[in-house]
Amino acid sequence: MNGLTTWESSSFILHQSAVQRIIGALHPSNYGTYRCGCLAYADVDIRFPDGSRKRPDISIFCTEPTERESSVTQIPDAVIAIISKDYEAKDRLTGLPFYLSQKIRDIVLFDPYSGESTHYADGVDHLLVSPAAVTLQCGCVRLV
Repeated sequence: MNGLTTWESSSFILHQSAVQRIIGALHPSNYGTYRCGCLAYADVDIRFPDGSRKRPDISIFCTEPTERESSVTQIPDAVIAIISKDYEAKDRLTGLPFYLSQKIRDIVLFDPYSGESTHYADGVDHLLVSPAAVTLQCGCVRLV
């Protein structure tokens, strides 16, 4: 990422449970004229335009990426990062600025320990306490 190699240990059950719960609750909004498939993938390898590669905890796409057996090159419409103990700085100080620099429309940082999530969109951050449902800019509704 930005020419730097970052390492993270394998995730724990709490982390994986949060990923599964969020993906399972994701769905298109019933309101407005949104046209998003709300396709969510956990831990998929994405190659960004600057050559950086990253595997967000959850990547949400409106349309199906064409790559099936290689790194995805399509920019996600939204990214959700699950905060892990001892890796908060990676998600908050490295991951968030990187995703913002890639013009990802919605970025959510979810802390499963506190139940808080921060939704970054349009240059504004919104603090939420779980359980909370939010409509992302792409038209997907997600529950954290």
